[in-house]
Amino acid sequence: MFGITVINEDAIDVHLNITQQRHPRWKKVAKEILESVHLHDCGVLNEDEQHIGIRAVCIQVSHPTLDPHTVDVILRKPYPAKVEWGKCSCTGGNSGRCKHASALLKYLTT
Repeated sequence: MFGITVINEDAIDVHLNITQQRHPRWKKVAKEILESVHLHDCGVLNEDEQHIGIRAVCIQVSHPTLDPHTVDVILRKPYPAKVEWGKCSCTGGNSGRCKHASALLKYLTT
């Protein structure tokens, strides 16, 4: 999308509080969401010298006919960036650590 490595999987593990003792399930779930083409309209909301804000919408996997979730992340530069903040409109998304936010972050690694 950006032509550079915006974020790497190690930074996602840190944001999701994944330790070596816990298996990073987010990789499997994010891959499923991306392969099912449920992530849409990913783009830059704002950018300055230190941060970049990114938003996407994600179709609900369990309820595809309902309104999609809105996912926002703020990444701290330089690239590859670190996750500064994240939020999703799903019930578990206040921390930005839900499967929809994970899919957006995984999308940014490509």
